[in-house]
Order: sequence, then structure tokens, then C-alpha cells
Amino acid sequence: METQVEIAIAKIKEIEFSIQPSITFNPKEGFNVGFAVANTTDVEKQEIDFQITIDFKDKVTNENVVHIKASNKFFINEMKKFVVEKDRSLDLPEDVMITMLSLSISHTRALLAKGTLGTPYEDQYFPIINPKEIARQVFKANP
Repeated sequence: METQVEIAIAKIKEIEFSIQPSITFNPKEGFNVGFAVANTTDVEKQEIDFQITIDFKDKVTNENVVHIKASNKFFINEMKKFVVEKDRSLDLPEDVMITMLSLSISHTRALLAKGTLGTPYEDQYFPIINPKEIARQVFKANP
């Protein structure tokens, strides 16, 4: 029997954002892209927070020219049911984790697009990625 998990978006917040001019930027070449995910849980509040960081680095100088870090909090109804007491870890079904991670990446991508409007970087987007593969790396889930 499949476990039902009720989730909701609790908060989306831009934590950090910066743009630095690049004298070598060529829109046709784009950027080197950096990507990181961190997550924390608050069992009392029944929340999990995915912090997504995206960096666009100049291909010539390797300097960060666009940086964003966003917090994506989700409410998980009856979160305590999914806490493994032994190590206080959260054991949610893989598809739920992938859904929350996918939404977090999309939210951060949208904030990035909004933040770069009117700049030389406005047509540079964070590429579409497979959230299942990222989830496996982040949560060390079994294939």
C-alpha cells in the first residue's frame, strides 16, 4: 500500500542575490553553471527547507557574475510519522522528495529570471535538469 503524504508550500524566499558586470560575457557562449542543494527539517513546525544555490560563472574569468540562493519551505502534514527515531532522519517516499526538490528548483529558477530582467543576463536561464538524479545525489537514495 502506498503511503499518502500531504505537503504544501509554506514559504518561498530569496535569501541572496547578486549580479556583477562581466567584461568578457558573450551571450552565445553562456556561462559555467554552479548548483547546490541543502536541506533542513523542523519537526515541530512540520517543515522541510530546501535551499537552492545557483551561480553563473564567466567562462573566461570563472568569476561569479550572477548568484542566487533561495529558501523553499514545505509543510508536511503529520511529519512525525516519517521521522526515524534511531537517527532522527526523515524517511519520506522518494516521489515526495523529488516533487519538493523539483518545485524548489523551479521556484529558484523563476526568482533568478525575475532578478536578471533588464540586465545583460536576462536571457540566460538555469538549464532544465532531472530532479530524480539530483535527489539521488542529495538524499543518497537507492536507484
